[in-house]
Amino acid sequence: AFTTVAPVLFLTGQYAKWSRNINRAIWAAFGSSTQIASQAFSNIRTVRAFGTEAKEVRNYENALQEILERGLINAIASTATFT
Repeated sequence: AFTTVAPVLFLTGQYAKWSRNINRAIWAAFGSSTQIASQAFSNIRTVRAFGTEAKEVRNYENALQEILERGLINAIASTATFT
């Protein structure tokens, strides 16, 4: 029984370190998406004047896609670690 506890604890510790880094990246991406949205809203007249609404929406969608991808990687790794 003790021969299996050490590797499990080691793997759990390694996952915790990796997960901390990916969660920091997720929160940084959240900050980036919030910044993109607030800049677009604060400059809405300029965005409309130049007709770049679609570009701003794409920028925001790309930022959200990054969050989703990193979250999925974290969820899959979590499932593999704790199953």
